[in-house]
Amino acid sequence: MVIGLFAALLGVLFLLLRLRVWLRRSSGKPHGRARAILMDGSNVMHWAGDPRLAVVKRAVDDLLAEGLSPTVYFDANVGYKLYGTFCSAAELARTLRLRRAQVVVAPGGTTADELILERAQRGGLQVVSNDRFRDWAVRYPWVRDHRRFRRGSWREGTLIWAAGRSRAQGKRRRASA
Repeated sequence: MVIGLFAALLGVLFLLLRLRVWLRRSSGKPHGRARAILMDGSNVMHWAGDPRLAVVKRAVDDLLAEGLSPTVYFDANVGYKLYGTFCSAAELARTLRLRRAQVVVAPGGTTADELILERAQRGGLQVVSNDRFRDWAVRYPWVRDHRRFRRGSWREGTLIWAAGRSRAQGKRRRASA
């Protein structure tokens, strides 16, 4: 009787642990030590033409699903472009469902490009952006290395990664930069 009760408790414990693992995997958030990646939010939000935070949100979700930990950088005027008023990093983080530390709004007089490239250089990180950063090539020669960038586009409500897979369509498509 005691052995049967003990086996039943072990079985329940095992099921609870499996449920916990399944919930963590299905949440879309990276767990453990996720690889960092930087996103030029001011660039990505224009992939649909007019600025849209939904495009940035979808790109963030895709990166999280890959087990990456994105930090999204915006120019100081992001709120004015999106909503006609100032928008803080904390507000953007809530909308993107990221931690506050994962969203940076460049202070006035500083471009997000400068912050992104400095951080990418220090950490050897990839950058999500269609920007070619030509104005920065002298200071950051590595911007000529296409492997350091992830590019994409937005078509008919679908995010399409350049030379990669679209989650919504599940097939390979080449995006024009």
